[in-house]
Amino acid sequence: MAQSELILADTSVWIDYLRGASSPAILEFDQRLDDHAVMICGPVAAELLTGMQAKQRMRMWETFAALPWLDVDRAHWFTAGDVRARLRERGVQVSLPDVLIAAAASGRATLWTRDRHFEPIAELLESLELKLLDD
Repeated sequence: MAQSELILADTSVWIDYLRGASSPAILEFDQRLDDHAVMICGPVAAELLTGMQAKQRMRMWETFAALPWLDVDRAHWFTAGDVRARLRERGVQVSLPDVLIAAAASGRATLWTRDRHFEPIAELLESLELKLLDD
């Protein structure tokens, strides 16, 4: 699959999906899951698992185990630190997990999110394809 066919959904998208939202974007996300075009990475998995009861965490982990995994390697950590430092120099504060999520997706999958704070990250990560969901 091409990069634009694969997606990495940010925590905000997963939360809407798990809450049963029925927006066009979430319906498309559900279809992408069926098509095996949704990827997961460690920071998103950890954020989601943090807010769940033990039984829910086990079911969610089983779901994650069936998805393609985007590893965060040494280069991604460097990229995250560099981007975060450059944003801080501009007076923009972003969380480390969000920069890691963007670095993981960069050049490998389209990052789907509802969070506009990914926009300044995308300005510095030229290979990041970002899809902001508004509905």
